[in-house]
Amino acid sequence: MKVILLSDIHANWEALSKISEEIYKMQPEFIIHLGDVVGYGAEPEKCCNWTKDNCNISIIGNHDAVVINKMDPAFFSLNARTAIEWTKKQTTAECISYLKKLPYTFSMDEFLFCHGSPVNPENFDYILDYYSAEDAVDYMKETPYRILFVGHSHKAFILEETDGDFELYNNSIIEEEDFYFKKDKYYVVSLGSVGQPRDGDPRSSFALLDTDEKKLRMFRHKYDVDSAAGKIKNSKLPEVLAKRLFIGK
Repeated sequence: MKVILLSDIHANWEALSKISEEIYKMQPEFIIHLGDVVGYGAEPEKCCNWTKDNCNISIIGNHDAVVINKMDPAFFSLNARTAIEWTKKQTTAECISYLKKLPYTFSMDEFLFCHGSPVNPENFDYILDYYSAEDAVDYMKETPYRILFVGHSHKAFILEETDGDFELYNNSIIEEEDFYFKKDKYYVVSLGSVGQPRDGDPRSSFALLDTDEKKLRMFRHKYDVDSAAGKIKNSKLPEVLAKRLFIGK
């Protein structure tokens, strides 16, 4: 089955509408969003409606959770809290109802999908490197799952584990190249972000998974950053949320 995977849209309609053009060309059989459809960006309602209408599965992210009062805003930075309060005023009851129904995890065969770590997923712990991936891999070894997909970090990479040792495949290695999952190894795949990349590459990130052939291809696409940043400024959201879109940090 051909599955599109995307995460961390963060109310960036310019980025989402651009990659949606590419997604439709690929004619996937299934689409999974790994959380944070809202937060930071200026168009939460449009992005919420797109995920509701197009994604077969959406998982709740920490920004989704705080907007529906499932998480304490004290855990967020000042700029994020400002965006959270603004987002609450912009989203309709229909969007809020949709966010309230999102699960913390989803699984399919040997694949597991979370926003952050699957260990206590409601805590939204980050997986950023080898050390933070160890607990997740240990968790998977007690389950039927072997390949974990996460968002949250806004960085695109793959970690391959063999007997406690990890090998890192970063975006420059895996972009638009088929990556095959080996039978005897465990994996943590960080999808990066559609709407607010933070791995030094400002382009949107998403992936295509072939569940039958056990292979993945990750993509990056440019979008109209000027327009997205302008809408953030015009909405009186913190200017830093617009500036970071240009540098992917």
